[in-house]
Amino acid sequence: MKRVIVFDLDGTLINSLEDLHLSVNHSLKINNYPLVTMEHTRKSIGDGVAMLMKRSVPSNTNETDYKKALKDFENYYHIHNQDHTKPYDGMYETLKILKSRGFLLAVSTNKIEDVA
Repeated sequence: MKRVIVFDLDGTLINSLEDLHLSVNHSLKINNYPLVTMEHTRKSIGDGVAMLMKRSVPSNTNETDYKKALKDFENYYHIHNQDHTKPYDGMYETLKILKSRGFLLAVSTNKIEDVA
């Protein structure tokens, strides 16, 4: 029987926090919203970018303005999603070892499909 390990992408295999944070703040800035801290972004990730932006825009933001901010985030992130994102130290080696020991490796993510 084949043993399978499924990894989450963001926060497990790769550190994408800085690119996500910069993309959130880019969207907030061009929409004249207050910027958020890196810590806010770190605590807000994990449920997809729609929730990340929902948690980052002011709570009284109407749906139309929220959707614009989300689209602005997506447009910026599409271009800048690998500016600072990198695998965690030792990740390549760890995956190679697991594969050499017969594990089937898979990745699961709720990242935007064209940047995953």
